[in-house]
Amino acid sequence: MAEREPPTFLLAFPWHVSHCGDLDLCGWKRPQSYYRDVLWRRGAPVYVAVHRPAPARRNVSLWGWPGVEASWTWSVEAGTPIAVDVYTTAARVDLSLNGAPVGSQPASRATKFIASFSVRTRGHASRRGLRRGRIGGRRAELVTAGSPAALAASADRAAIAASRDDLAYVTVEVMDAAGRRVPDAERPLQFSVTGPAELAAHGNGNPADASSYRGYARTTFNGRALAVLRPTGQPGTIELKVESPGLAPAKVTVTAR
Repeated sequence: MAEREPPTFLLAFPWHVSHCGDLDLCGWKRPQSYYRDVLWRRGAPVYVAVHRPAPARRNVSLWGWPGVEASWTWSVEAGTPIAVDVYTTAARVDLSLNGAPVGSQPASRATKFIASFSVRTRGHASRRGLRRGRIGGRRAELVTAGSPAALAASADRAAIAASRDDLAYVTVEVMDAAGRRVPDAERPLQFSVTGPAELAAHGNGNPADASSYRGYARTTFNGRALAVLRPTGQPGTIELKVESPGLAPAKVTVTAR
């Protein structure tokens, strides 16, 4: 009998990173980082992680994490089973969909503080954790986002030094009409900068996007992208404008001083 080839967790180009860490290439936290926050009580006490109903983008290695997102926006047919994990230190989790109970599951060290459910259909999901027999007020929800309607942009700081050694990081998101990020939106972006700065780089956290970090065009991934502004060395007002066909544009200003 011929020997089986050992399993591989390496994907072909354009994959260029393992995508298994707590942070993606843009520095945004991934689900496993929120899981640690829950366990170490340094953030929200409960976090929902929905398994992608579509075929997985990658195999999970021994050091990797399942393909989950904090999203209830999926292009699937009604009745499609969707696996939902809830990270919490509460003793029990109650899950509901559109106000109707789905089920109740325990969470403990034995379950690695994860309560798992199988949910059919799309819509609104919420859960509430219980601890020591009392309602701990730990409640969160995921809401299905609507169609992309506009772009939103926000800088990490309103002012930076007018120096080539300083940077401003601008997060660009695709939003629906209600102001919710559309987590599955992949839209082309066009950047333009005015004032004493240049667009030093941009990215989107997609491990399979091998396009250049330079230039003035980028496609969003998981509904967002990151732009990095670098001052030319002169003080003044810097404006970044972001546009995408069919969406309301976004602008953000940063002062170099």
